[in-house]
Amino acid sequence: MKHIFSLVFFLSSATAFGQNWVKGRVINERNEPLPYASVAIKGLSAGTVTDKNGKFELEVKNQASCSLTVSMVGHQQFTLSVLLKKKKTDIGNITLKEDKRVLDAVVIKGKSTHTEISEKAITVNAIDAKAVQSESTDLSKLLGKVQGVKIRQTGGMGSQSAISLNGLTGKAIRFYYNGIPVEYLGRGFYLNNLPLSNVERIEVYKGVMPSNIGTDALGGGINVVTNQNPENKTDISYEYGSFNTHRTSLNFSRKLGKRWYVLANANYKSSDNNYSMRVRNNIYDPQGGFVKKVEEVDVERFHDAYSFVYGGATFGYSNEEKGFGLMFSANANRTEKEFQHGLKVGTLPFGELEYQETGINISADIKKEFRSGWKLRYFANLGLTDYQAEDSTKIIYDWYGNNVTKEIPSIFLGSGAEYSRFPTKPNLTGTNMAHKFTVEKSFGDLTVLANNFYGYQRRKGNDEYKQPGSIDPNEEGSDISKNISSLELKRAFFGKKLDLSASGKYYHYSLKSLNLSLQNQEGTKPEKISGGEWGYNIATKWAFNDSFFVRASFEQALRIPDRNELFGDLSIVQSNINLKPEKSRNFNLGAKATFSDYLSADVNFFLRKQQDLIRLESDARGMGRYVNQDKVKSQGVELALTGTLFEKLDYSFNTTYQEILIDSFLDPSTEFLLGRPVPNIPTFFGNLEVSYLFENLFGDGKSLKTTVFGNYVDEFMHAHDGKQRNDENWVPEQKSLDLGITYLMDRKFSLSAKAFNVFDAELFDFYSVPRPGRYFALKARYTL
Repeated sequence: MKHIFSLVFFLSSATAFGQNWVKGRVINERNEPLPYASVAIKGLSAGTVTDKNGKFELEVKNQASCSLTVSMVGHQQFTLSVLLKKKKTDIGNITLKEDKRVLDAVVIKGKSTHTEISEKAITVNAIDAKAVQSESTDLSKLLGKVQGVKIRQTGGMGSQSAISLNGLTGKAIRFYYNGIPVEYLGRGFYLNNLPLSNVERIEVYKGVMPSNIGTDALGGGINVVTNQNPENKTDISYEYGSFNTHRTSLNFSRKLGKRWYVLANANYKSSDNNYSMRVRNNIYDPQGGFVKKVEEVDVERFHDAYSFVYGGATFGYSNEEKGFGLMFSANANRTEKEFQHGLKVGTLPFGELEYQETGINISADIKKEFRSGWKLRYFANLGLTDYQAEDSTKIIYDWYGNNVTKEIPSIFLGSGAEYSRFPTKPNLTGTNMAHKFTVEKSFGDLTVLANNFYGYQRRKGNDEYKQPGSIDPNEEGSDISKNISSLELKRAFFGKKLDLSASGKYYHYSLKSLNLSLQNQEGTKPEKISGGEWGYNIATKWAFNDSFFVRASFEQALRIPDRNELFGDLSIVQSNINLKPEKSRNFNLGAKATFSDYLSADVNFFLRKQQDLIRLESDARGMGRYVNQDKVKSQGVELALTGTLFEKLDYSFNTTYQEILIDSFLDPSTEFLLGRPVPNIPTFFGNLEVSYLFENLFGDGKSLKTTVFGNYVDEFMHAHDGKQRNDENWVPEQKSLDLGITYLMDRKFSLSAKAFNVFDAELFDFYSVPRPGRYFALKARYTL
C-alpha cells in the first residue's frame, strides 16, 4: 500500500502544485438560487455548473488571478475578475440579471443530464452516481433505492444476484455498460463487481428502451454510464468491513497532448462471508446413522469466501472539431468463489465445492459525427474466459463445519460429490464476441436511428472426472448467437411539448448443443435450434409546463435466453436448451410533477402480459434450472417523492405494490396455481432515505453528510404454496435500517462509515436465504 501511494503522488505531482479553488453561489434578482448555470475561466477550458442550490467550486491551476464568466439561458452574462489570495477563495453571491429579450421569446431552465434523461417519453429513472462515490456503498445497494427495483442474492459478496424490476426478474432485465450488454464484456462489468468510482450515472429503464441501448430486454434494463470526458485525475479508495471484507479501487486518467489520452483502472474485492445465520442442522444417531432430530441453530458460514481482481486500460483519441473519437481497451479479471449451499439453504451444507474463472477482453469503440448531422458508432469486443469448477469430495459436513461422514447412513454415501450425482471437474473455455453499429440523423424535429447488434458465445471443454459411458456436452461445445436490428423514429411537436417515438425490431437467434436431461445419462446428437421474431414499441410524453408532464408507452418485447440459462453455470444451475424465448406486452403510464424544491412526485403504473416467462426454479437440493412459466400477468403501481428542505436536508421516499400472477398453465395437475402469485417475487416494498449536509464544518470547505436509510419488504412466497398456506414457503415481513456518515475535506479526501441493519433484524433474500445481520464498513477515498 505504501508503494501505491508513492506512485500516486509521483504521477500527480506535476498537477498538484499551485492548485487553488474558487467557490461561490449564483442567484437571480429575487435572491433565488440558479441551478445548472455555467461557470468558466475565461481563456481556459476549465469550467463547471452550479448545483441545485446555485453553488459551485472550480479548480484554478498555477494562477494568481483569473476571470470568471457566469452565464445561463434567459439571463445576462456576468464577468468577474478574481484575485486568488489563498487555496480556497470564496467570492460569495453572484447575481445574474434577467435578459428580457430572451425571456419574452422563450424561457428555458437549465437541467442536469440525469434530470433530462429522467424526463424522456419512455419511463426511466436516472441516478447521479457521482454524488455517492465517497460513501460506503456499491452499485447493487444504490439500485435497490430506486422505486420498483429489488436486488436479490443467494448470499454475501459474490453470490448469484438477480434484478427485479416492475415484476420482471432475473435475466429479463438486461444490464448494460455504456450501452453494451455486460455478458459480452466479462465478469469485471457485472453488477456485483463494478465499482462506483468511475460511474457518472445509472439509467433505469422500465418497459421501452431506446434503440441505441436496448437489445432483447423483455421489459426494461439498467445502463451504467461512465465518465466520457477524460481529465488529469487519479482516484483511489479502500474500504474495509465486517466478515473480513476488502474493496480497493484505483482510477487513473491522463491527457497526452491535446487529443490523445490514457485511462487505467483496477479494483479488488474479497470477503470471507462468514456471517452468522439460523439454519436447520441434522443430528444423527451415533448407532443407527439415521437423523435423530433436526435442530434450529445459529451458525457461522464457513465455506463461502469470494475474491475478485480486475485490471484494465484504455488508449483513446478525441477530436471534437472533426467530431471523431476512438478508444482501444483491454482488461483481465480473475474470480474465485466457494459455495456454502445451493439456491436454498438445506440441512447439509457444501464444504468443498469451488469455482474459478479467468478472463481477458479487448474492444474498440469508434464514433464519428459529420457536419451534415450524421452520427455513426461502431463497437467490437472479443473475450476469452477459462472456467474451472470442482465437486469431488466424499466428505459430508454439518453446519458447524464438522466432518460427519461416519454418522451418515451408508445409503447416502458413495456419490463423491456435494451437489452432483457423480464427481465432476469441468475445465472449459468460453468465447464472447459482440458487434454493434449505430447510425443517427436528425431532420429538424425528426430523429432517425438505426441499430444492429450481433452477439456470439461459445463454451467448450471437458470434465476430468467424466463417468465411463456417459456423454459430456461440453466436449461437443455449445454455441449461441443473436442478431437484433432496430429502427427508431423520434419527433417533437408543438414547441417540444409533445414527444413521440416509435421503433421496430427483428430478433434472430440460433443455438447448438447436446440435449441432456439433469441425469448424467447417455445423451443424444447435437441439436440446432433457431428462430426469428418481430417486436415494436411506441412512447409519448406531453409536457404541460417545465414542472409537470405525463407519459405512456407500449411495447411487444422478446428476450432470448442467455448462455448460462441454456447451458448452466457449472456450479448450482443445470442446463436446459429447450428454453424458449420469453415474450411480453408491456404498458406503462406515468406522471411527474415538481411543485418546488421541497417536493417532486413521480408515479408510474405498469401492466404486463408475459408468455413463456423464464424463471429460476430450485429443487429440494437447492440446485437450480431455468424453466418457462406458461403465462403470467403483472400489474402494479409505484410512487416516488423527493425534495430538499432548508437547502441541506434531502429526502427520498418510494414504494411499490405489484401483483405477478400465473395466468394460464399447461400441466392440468397445477390447475390450482391459476391466479396464484409467481414465487420468489415481493409484492409490496418501499424505502425512505434522509440525508443532511453540514457545510464548512471543522474548517472552510469541509463538510459532513449524514444519511439514514430504511427499507421495508412485506411477506411473500419463495415457493409454490398448496391450497392451504405453509409458512415454510413464505419469507416473513422484513424491516431494516442503515446509518451512514461521510466527511469531505477539500474535495480531495473523504472518510465514510456505515452501519447496515443497525437493529440486527432477521433478513432474507433469494429463496429465503438468510442475509447478514448487523455489519459495518469504513471507506477512505483520495482524489487528485
